[in-house]
Amino acid sequence: MSNVAEKLRALGDTLIRSTEPLERSQERRMPDSGRCRRGFAQLGSASQAMRQASENINASQVRTAATWELYAKRFEEIDTQLTSVFSSINEAQAEHAESVVKFVKNLDHEFAASYKS
Repeated sequence: MSNVAEKLRALGDTLIRSTEPLERSQERRMPDSGRCRRGFAQLGSASQAMRQASENINASQVRTAATWELYAKRFEEIDTQLTSVFSSINEAQAEHAESVVKFVKNLDHEFAASYKS
């Protein structure tokens, strides 16, 4: 997007530079060239408007990039937090499974001991 803004800005600058010599040349050759001067003035105004549009596009692109950077950072933090939460859940589940295994083994041992007696 900034590439488009740069091209628009360059085009606007080129238009401004190209109209100035034409205006001066026209004034020397045709003393009664009011219509041409108005046309060149309009061309200059259009060029200024293009430059302003280019600057607005560039500013918008900068704001958009900054916004996406904030979102990327935010989701990176969320990913880190989720990783920690799921690690804790996995550890708790493993501890619970180990506790259940110990309980069943102890229960089996107790049943076996009562059966023998």
